[in-house]
Amino acid sequence: MVFNKKLSVPKPVSNEYQEPIIHTQPKMDELDLADLNFPDSQQNYMPQRPRFERPLAQDFMQEPHHGRVVKDNTLFVKIEMYKESMRTLNLVKESLMNTEHILERLHKIKDREDAEIREWHDEIKRIKQKIMFIDKNLFEHE
Repeated sequence: MVFNKKLSVPKPVSNEYQEPIIHTQPKMDELDLADLNFPDSQQNYMPQRPRFERPLAQDFMQEPHHGRVVKDNTLFVKIEMYKESMRTLNLVKESLMNTEHILERLHKIKDREDAEIREWHDEIKRIKQKIMFIDKNLFEHE
């Protein structure tokens, strides 16, 4: 399986601790500010309020979407759970097939029993007719 492969991680070359190099910034006294070109601070700048444009109401009013919204319902399942559910599903299918086979056999047995009962019923009917015939012939002559 792909997930069982272990990656080899290279080991560090040495176990000795090395202190990191920290560069210090020059202090304000050491900076030469004369080389920097700043604009004259004597110009008067008037602060102004920022201008905001009001958005039109139509921008906020969007028509409802009447189409079918398709969501990405990605479902992640652990492989073991998937395999277990597949085994369970196969067992249910197998059990269903066995039940169907047993039901077919029971139906055949029932059909044979119904046929036998019809034969018995017909036999009883014939016997009854013969008894009626005999009874009629014996007692009618008297």
